[in-house]
Amino acid sequence: MTILASSCSPSPTSQVRAMERAHNLHQLDKELSFYTDDARFEAKDGSTVQGKDGLRKIFTVDVLFNNSLAFSDISIVGNSVFCTVEEKNDMWRALGVEKVYERCEIVFKNGLIQEVRATKSAQSESAAELDKADQAFSAWADKNRPEEVAKLLGGKPFEGWLTPENALGFLKLAREWKKLKRIQ
Repeated sequence: MTILASSCSPSPTSQVRAMERAHNLHQLDKELSFYTDDARFEAKDGSTVQGKDGLRKIFTVDVLFNNSLAFSDISIVGNSVFCTVEEKNDMWRALGVEKVYERCEIVFKNGLIQEVRATKSAQSESAAELDKADQAFSAWADKNRPEEVAKLLGGKPFEGWLTPENALGFLKLAREWKKLKRIQ
């Protein structure tokens, strides 16, 4: 009976594909259903988010930015899925970067995603391009819109993650910066 039950369980690859579909359709609750309650997400810069409440915040920002993911080069080792992720969103487009590639390890526990670790991929020139654009945008915003930046950050230093409360404000500033860059 155990063999039959385990053979009917979705494979890690099909779970990743289903989570990818939910993400791209902006089905936040469905996407979160693929994660354990204490899931951990580590971005390529080392910043982390722990638990579904933290994931909900970054996934809400993804929805606000019209984020999309495309997984490729998928392989499974033990309880981990390794893949390349092509990621696109409106914020990065406003910064002049169409897409970013990352390598990703997705660790499963009891059929759910326990941990996601993103690292730079072999195609990391897109990540370097994004870092350069982000630095230029941040310098412009700090110099030309300091009051607005302070308001968006609520008087706190930037901690590596945009929030649902400030994401659209930063997107608006990034679009203004892009427009001004075209004029110059």
